[in-house]
Amino acid sequence: MGGTDREKKFICNLTTLTLNGCAIQCAEFNYEKYIKEIASGMPEWVKLFVTCNKLKKLSLQNCGLTTNHFETLRAALEKGLLPKHVQGNQSTNLTVEHIEVFNIGNNKIGKEGAKGLKMLLSKFTNLHTLIVKNSNLGVAGGIHLNEFLSTNNTIKTLDISGNKIEVDGGRNLGKVLSTNKTLEYVDLGWNKIRDEGLKKIAEGISSNPDSKIKCLGLRSNMLSDSAFQELFSTISKNSSAKLNCVLYKGNS
Repeated sequence: MGGTDREKKFICNLTTLTLNGCAIQCAEFNYEKYIKEIASGMPEWVKLFVTCNKLKKLSLQNCGLTTNHFETLRAALEKGLLPKHVQGNQSTNLTVEHIEVFNIGNNKIGKEGAKGLKMLLSKFTNLHTLIVKNSNLGVAGGIHLNEFLSTNNTIKTLDISGNKIEVDGGRNLGKVLSTNKTLEYVDLGWNKIRDEGLKKIAEGISSNPDSKIKCLGLRSNMLSDSAFQELFSTISKNSSAKLNCVLYKGNS
């Protein structure tokens, strides 16, 4: 068969996709403009994501992602928002409904990128592992991420190490942990949360009878010995607390 006799359709059954270290180009792609003008030239990597309706693990670590990439990434993963001629005859299930592990570490996301990331993550319904380490979030970006976490009820493993969320980030995470019922492992290493930030995290865990936190990564956070003593003392007040592992190397 050839020409118009053959239906052009490609369905991707990948469940794991790792593109670590690949430079992703999308500087000239604008999602809103694309929707309005139904323009051609959608990046090939976007077309790939659109076809991956069974994708469960996606790793884009060290891909040079910046603020400008998130419109494109959202378009790729939220297949339901794409024009029908791009969707083709595939299932209407969104790719994000299946993703369980999402790794976007070692990218220069920044505070503005964190806004787009928050919007994107809100569409994930089965995500249990999120890795955003070394992504230049800063204090403001950490707040955006904590806003997402405050309403999420699926993530169990979170790595936000190396983002310099500082004391305010620790305070905001403490608020999240006071109500969160799913997080089990949180890596906060290299974030400069200091004693005050750790205090608020400890208070959040201690005040939450449904806390599932088992392990905290606190390496290189400018923490004193007394701060760790206060951490264990505070959490011990919660008889249902499950914390049994603390990574503390690199503190004073």
